[in-house]
Amino acid sequence: MTKYNHYAKELDEAFKEAREIYTKAYTEYSGTKKAFEELPYMSGMIPFEVAERRRKAKYDYEIAELKFNEAKRTVWQNFNNRRAELRRQLETEVAKNGIAN
Repeated sequence: MTKYNHYAKELDEAFKEAREIYTKAYTEYSGTKKAFEELPYMSGMIPFEVAERRRKAKYDYEIAELKFNEAKRTVWQNFNNRRAELRRQLETEVAKNGIAN
């Protein structure tokens, strides 16, 4: 069966790539969300400075949220598509080599 091991390795690589993309998006999202929610009020700052910091933190959070939502929608679907493709290739190769179920 070692001649078919490359399919398992490719599947493992595809999973690790999907997990990395998802984790990166989630980490960025949760970090910016926390930064926005916990933005402290600095004593001595004028209201404009406070508003500008909040606007920037909110913008960063919203961008990260969009990226995370995109990752949730696409990463695992792309992984499942790659998994199905590898399965079809494996089935074709096994059938071509005359190996029974």
